[in-house]
Amino acid sequence: MWRYYDEVFEFHEGRLLLRGPNGSGKSKALELLLPFLFDANLRANRLSTFGTGERTMHWNLMGEGASGTTRVGYVWLEFRCPDRSFCCGARLQASTHTTTVHADYFTTELRVGTPDGIALTNTAGQPLTRSALEEHLGDRGTVHANAGDYRAEVRAALFPGLSEQRYDALITALLQLRTPKLSQRLDPALLSTLLSRALPPLGQQEIADLAEGFERLDAQRERLAALDEEVTASRTLAARQRSYAQRVLRAGAARLISATTELENLATAARDSAREHEAVAARRTTRTASHPFDQPGDSEIGSSPRVRRESRAFRVSRAERHVLYGHSGDEI
Repeated sequence: MWRYYDEVFEFHEGRLLLRGPNGSGKSKALELLLPFLFDANLRANRLSTFGTGERTMHWNLMGEGASGTTRVGYVWLEFRCPDRSFCCGARLQASTHTTTVHADYFTTELRVGTPDGIALTNTAGQPLTRSALEEHLGDRGTVHANAGDYRAEVRAALFPGLSEQRYDALITALLQLRTPKLSQRLDPALLSTLLSRALPPLGQQEIADLAEGFERLDAQRERLAALDEEVTASRTLAARQRSYAQRVLRAGAARLISATTELENLATAARDSAREHEAVAARRTTRTASHPFDQPGDSEIGSSPRVRRESRAFRVSRAERHVLYGHSGDEI
């Protein structure tokens, strides 16, 4: 594979630091291992750390001074836990007669290169064939029929409970974060973009739940808008009704005040007239008893029209009595 004849990278507690000049194989190690052995995708833009299609897996096998017409190589990753180990890998075969690469993906609990594990080369140092690989794995490993089955096995073994969509998101994040010289131009906006690209897609049920929630929000917003309109209309109607009621009450109050004033004026005039009448009647009674034939002076008679009318009637009555006595021949 490329310039690697038989190379093993040891990860210390799951971490690996690669240092070296340009062209020493740092990026190529990532291209051949991660996330290729999780993704099982041979597209050039998925293999290249720069996301370009210039270097294919066929070039990794047949380029860089390869001899012969056919080359076979193995790439593998081993994960160890306290109670077990898991190994996933691929057998890659390319030929000068084609531009494609044939891949056989395998998973096993055996360790590679250990006495009680599995060797990926025969006694002559040649890579194992597919049938030989299956024979060496036995019942402790599987050579998968296709890349889909291999991906499912890796996902179930290394990321239990992770859905296929979340698994794709994880691979996308690895592809973004392995970009060379990422730290030299890393900024919050770029980091946000990378993490956004790595977010898993929403499932149909989640989209349906969100859509239903938005529909409920829209319906609630419409109900609130309708209630606001009704409140505004009610306030307008109440203001107009209040103004109308104030005008009606003001007009009724004015009529009541006018009637009350007129009633008070009439009552006052009636009381005054009654007092004057009583006074005149009292004087007439007194004079009639004392001087039945005296004519009262104008100074003794009030200025009321009613009193003046009564005074004139009194004088007329005296004159009639005078004429009566004159006609009888009595001394006057």
